[in-house]
Amino acid sequence: MTPLPVLLRHADHFDIPRLRRLMAKAKRALEDGIGVVVLDRLPLDEIDHETALAVSWSLGTLIGRNVAQKWDGTMLYDVTDKSLTSTTTTSRTTAVRFGILPTRSTSGTW
Repeated sequence: MTPLPVLLRHADHFDIPRLRRLMAKAKRALEDGIGVVVLDRLPLDEIDHETALAVSWSLGTLIGRNVAQKWDGTMLYDVTDKSLTSTTTTSRTTAVRFGILPTRSTSGTW
């Protein structure tokens, strides 16, 4: 893992040719297709919160330029789904870019 802070990381820092091809397809689907892409099977239950942030951020750089998600300039933040019961609450990292949201099982929180 690179020692750079999350907001300075970019997919160009990694040798990931297959992932680049996959994300290029996702970008085409977002721009020329229905405008929504679901990324499934990310092993978020197996990685810590900081790693999940780094993965989300780096995936976003494969689609385009990451931009602020709030008017105050916040780039990344956690969202809690309050519609779930207290025994199934989950927290999702918001690195939403053009409809991409990393999903996480509802088996716990980060």
